[in-house]
Amino acid sequence: MKYILDFDRTLFNSPSFVKRVEMDGRRDVLITPQVWQTYKVQDFLYDDVLTWFNNKDKDNLYILTAISPQLGNQSEAFQREKLRSSGFGNLVSGIHFVVGEKGEKAAEMTVFVDDKIEQCLSVKNYLPNSFCFLMVRNRELIGSAIKEVRGIKVVHNLNEVDAIIDSI
Repeated sequence: MKYILDFDRTLFNSPSFVKRVEMDGRRDVLITPQVWQTYKVQDFLYDDVLTWFNNKDKDNLYILTAISPQLGNQSEAFQREKLRSSGFGNLVSGIHFVVGEKGEKAAEMTVFVDDKIEQCLSVKNYLPNSFCFLMVRNRELIGSAIKEVRGIKVVHNLNEVDAIIDSI
């Protein structure tokens, strides 16, 4: 199973972190990347996080976290440095950042490949923004000129899937 997890208040105890920084009288660096030179992300993880991650397959784990521009002009650098310094890059397959709602990005992170058009259409119905590909290994069945069937891209091998994803 593929897991897409939020970071703040899901894995990282943000309220506890903020409280600690404020108690230390360091509010001036709270939403800056420099704060991570003083504080360690691991000190503010919820108790179950690392054990849970260590029992999962890294290839199925992703972090999808929001950048909050309303927190100031350093909010993006703050969030990126938080995740960089966290060590989660070694525990997950990818870390993704978004501004705004996460739904579209989560759906985009889903790549589905099947040899049946009905299955591809079913996934597209539930995840309209997902990447769906119809795998036709035998080019003679459909012909190389046909690139799409009912809105689903046709591929003949997995390298074609990667090429399409990489071009987006």
